[in-house]
Amino acid sequence: MSDGKLKVTCGHCGTTMAFRAEQAGGRFRCPKCKEPVELIADEPSAPAAPTRPAARKPSAATTTIATKRTALITLFCRLVIIS
Repeated sequence: MSDGKLKVTCGHCGTTMAFRAEQAGGRFRCPKCKEPVELIADEPSAPAAPTRPAARKPSAATTTIATKRTALITLFCRLVIIS
């Protein structure tokens, strides 16, 4: 958040609390239910690796053409072997 506050929701009662960023890593009690709330400090993460775009799935027409081509090549090879 831009104002340096961390918003945390109590896991027991759902109360939302705001803490300063400097308080990360500390333990506090929820003001409503009095259960302990731990502010886990985020570790700096490594830069995300660039992702490759997803491979395109061949269209049905392309698959049909490839299947027919394979069948024709197989038939031709059988005719050549028989001859």
